[in-house]
Amino acid sequence: MAESGIFLRKASGLVRDWSFFDAFAFQSWSQPLGISIFMFAYACFWPSANMVLSIVWLMIFATFQCFVYTFMVVAMPRAGADYVWQSRVLNPALGFMVTFPAWCFLTIFWVPWNTWTLALQHVTPMMLLLGQNIESANWWSGNDAIYLMTIATMVYSGIVAAFGMKWYARVQYILYWIAMIGVFVVIVAFAISSHSTFVANFNTFWTNRLGYSGANAYQDIIDAAKEQGLGGVSQVNWDWGLAAPLLPLNLMWGLWSTWAAPLYGEVRGVKSFWKTHLSFQMTNIPLNFLNILVILGIWSIASNEFYQSANYLFWMGDTTHMPMFASVPFWSYLLTGNVALTVFIHLSIIAWYSLLNGAGNTYLIISRFMFAMSYDQALPSWFASLKTSRRIPAYSYLWCFLITLVLGWFYSYNWHGFRSLFLDASFAFVVVFCFTSLVAILLPFTRRSIFKASPAAKYVIGGIPIQVICGIGFIGMSIYVIYQWLVDANYGVNSPFSAQVMVLLYAIGVIIFLAFKYYRKSKGIDLNLTYQQIPPD
Repeated sequence: MAESGIFLRKASGLVRDWSFFDAFAFQSWSQPLGISIFMFAYACFWPSANMVLSIVWLMIFATFQCFVYTFMVVAMPRAGADYVWQSRVLNPALGFMVTFPAWCFLTIFWVPWNTWTLALQHVTPMMLLLGQNIESANWWSGNDAIYLMTIATMVYSGIVAAFGMKWYARVQYILYWIAMIGVFVVIVAFAISSHSTFVANFNTFWTNRLGYSGANAYQDIIDAAKEQGLGGVSQVNWDWGLAAPLLPLNLMWGLWSTWAAPLYGEVRGVKSFWKTHLSFQMTNIPLNFLNILVILGIWSIASNEFYQSANYLFWMGDTTHMPMFASVPFWSYLLTGNVALTVFIHLSIIAWYSLLNGAGNTYLIISRFMFAMSYDQALPSWFASLKTSRRIPAYSYLWCFLITLVLGWFYSYNWHGFRSLFLDASFAFVVVFCFTSLVAILLPFTRRSIFKASPAAKYVIGGIPIQVICGIGFIGMSIYVIYQWLVDANYGVNSPFSAQVMVLLYAIGVIIFLAFKYYRKSKGIDLNLTYQQIPPD
């Protein structure tokens, strides 16, 4: 039991309402036809890299991460995971500084960004199928539409989140399986269709619906991309070394196999090592295997050369050849000619990702970190207040909604180049996960009693805890990723503006922590004592 006065109260008040499947579904960001396939549209800037091999690199990287987080979760399953672990094992100020910018601020960037990806990949193509012309359909991926859909996402997901974790999980369960049906429909459609069918129907659609004047839009796209500088995509290159530079790109969508870790204090049976690990690993290997199937389907029906060429022209702003995004889910219509089926696929992904985008990225995740920080008395107490019979942190939800309205506007209208900052989020999270990996390395030696009391203590190789080996492996691969982000401008991370914003955010984190530390001290509360204790469930 916590000592009187150290924490905000003697019990967190959070309830273990989720199963392992709920946690698995929540962190399934690598699900095909969502963010993963969208991000591969950028692979054209590394034309010699093999997308399939790059996913295998990702699975190796994520496996280290899954083990690190399994060991940490079973040792200390608490709301605000990374923050709690780092502040107790490393240093309170350091833990707050590292986690606050990433989890409590940069996370919000994903709401308008994911809305934009859904607009390009799903909404605009769906509007074309429902009868709009290309000009009207493209409005849905413009600035006004992005902001309106960002607000709609927050309202929709906020209503679901307001009913509590249990009801959120029920809605998520239904939408997850509907979305997966859409994924399998696309995979099957690609598997049973021919390249010639795709080419013929693509040319017909481009001419009849988009007004393209050429006779062979498919070949013209390939030729135009070559003329504009794209090379090295005529054949798939099976070189592991050449595929490695796509790993930093893949982390923009594939770093989230442990995304639900901050919520594992509310997952039933969390002390089970292998169940916990499976809930993480299932979002890595099986779902990434589906990503591989989708890519193989793309190569089969469209060809790697065409896919890369179409994406290259779109990003280069060639609206003559590519007036719309190369939406892979939309291609199911070109193969089947079935409008209703294709609209179902688009709607299934939109409903699923909009729920995760709003509730997953803000209401549930951010509130748990603000809850943990507030419970430690390092933030105002009302962030840890649980309201209504559903036991929800209502004030944190309201904060998330209001901040998203502001940052969503900045992103939607690209205020002072604000959109480029989205990519900083992945950089900040790699830093967070590296520090948690350092915690995993140090825990068996610096907090030995906690380590010995956890199931993690059973897993040792040659006298070395496996979590130490996995922590070193994750940090080692992260160093390569961070180096690539810093030296290669194609990743969009290494601008001076990004560096300035990141330094500012980390400085704000330190200032907030120190300000509350001294404020609490003036009230007779010593936060140093707080961070010597593990917060209660």
